[in-house]
Amino acid sequence: MLCPHVLFGNMYKDYPHAFRKYICPEPEALEHFWNDVRDPSHYKTHPVRLRPGHARICVPITIHGDGAPITGVGKAWGRLLDAWPWQSLVALGSTDATQHVIAMLREAVQSSSNAGRALTYVFRKLRWSLQALWGGVWPETDEEGKAMPSGSPQGELAGGRYACVRGLLGDLDYFFQVLNMPNYNSAGNPCGWCPCNASTMPWFDFRAGAEWVSRVYAVEEWRTSGAPHARPLLSAPGISIHSLMPDWMHIKHLGLDKRLYGSALHCLVHCTMSGTPDTNLITLRTEIWDVYKVSKTNSKFSRIKMTTFTIRLKGNLRGKAAEVKHLGPILLEAWTKYMNPQVSLHAKIRLLLRLSVDLDREIDSLDPKRMCMPEAIRQDLLRRCHGFLVLWSEVQDFFANDEEQPDFELFHITIKAHFLLHCCLLPWNPRRVWCYRGEDLMQRRRKLAFACSKRCKPWQVGTKAIRKYTTALQLAFQSLHAC
Repeated sequence: MLCPHVLFGNMYKDYPHAFRKYICPEPEALEHFWNDVRDPSHYKTHPVRLRPGHARICVPITIHGDGAPITGVGKAWGRLLDAWPWQSLVALGSTDATQHVIAMLREAVQSSSNAGRALTYVFRKLRWSLQALWGGVWPETDEEGKAMPSGSPQGELAGGRYACVRGLLGDLDYFFQVLNMPNYNSAGNPCGWCPCNASTMPWFDFRAGAEWVSRVYAVEEWRTSGAPHARPLLSAPGISIHSLMPDWMHIKHLGLDKRLYGSALHCLVHCTMSGTPDTNLITLRTEIWDVYKVSKTNSKFSRIKMTTFTIRLKGNLRGKAAEVKHLGPILLEAWTKYMNPQVSLHAKIRLLLRLSVDLDREIDSLDPKRMCMPEAIRQDLLRRCHGFLVLWSEVQDFFANDEEQPDFELFHITIKAHFLLHCCLLPWNPRRVWCYRGEDLMQRRRKLAFACSKRCKPWQVGTKAIRKYTTALQLAFQSLHAC
């Protein structure tokens, strides 16, 4: 492991230029961040507010957890690697420069008989490192409480500066499988942010006055539930239910939008456009590529086939997050062109597509440097999201009762719609805490992990990769210092 406090302290001592650029710039930048987050109640429950002068010396950080295949990409026999990078919320620079990897762990190690020990050890050591960051001094004991070896660094980490965790980022699978949050596919307790279920307090109640909206967990209620003890990481200083931030990218672009756009494409090709499905698909694909040429977007589908949006009779679009996101406006134009305005269902689907596109446009218009959304914008986003999901429920009900296609799930809405509302209920700017950068880092680190997996045991891959990564960091920092 490359513990955060070790990198934090050594960068300050040996590479001050890199420290100021990639972790902690001038105190004014820190003050700007902390002034931005003072209004929400989430700040009033964080222990950093009790520390004098924190606005000029406390560095806010996030930790992102995710997995990516390193061999057999897209295959059933593929092998996964989990990684945990952290970043400073006031840092400037590229993904490689601002995302710092803590540890890498092969899935084979986690799924073995020692899975609990391996993952628990990683989180126990990470919690120990975060406690050192929170104290701002080099630890006197290791994660097991034993005295540090002679010659270990002592005193302040970074000239009186310290760091606190403001966010744990990841997809719903990461929250459930790694952080032991509730299983989002369960009927009894699918959500870790509120007590909704599938019966008495339905998660699929998307009205603004739904009961679960007023029952969102407070910090004390969450702590007494025993959740912080599920993983050692959740009991680290400053971490609470307010630190767990649902990700807009995984929930909307890789979740809801895939269902919505895949179903719309199916209806266009098979029902709305004249001609055979194959002919319609060729026409639609040509029109989509014509728009791509004009917009010059880098995130475009290389080829749209029938199997791209008809996966196992679910109308689920297959593609990357950015590809799916940028397809929305194009699909809205295509539906407007071929729809029958006299059919109320067609009008509802057009409005549904427009609301989805408008939600993304409103998010894109937010200032990426601000941690919190202005309250007026958050309320407007929440209102749009309620209307979007209520309308989607109406469209889903129509196709659920369609006798012509009883086995095909068109416009089927999933539990991710519930978490989309949680994204809007929280004050955090989705652009500030979504996982696009973390996913980009995983794609870059995949090559490193693949190279380190050759002729190595599964438990050796992470150690070898971290050593090579540390060497690369040192070379990069030395180059910056020389400039």
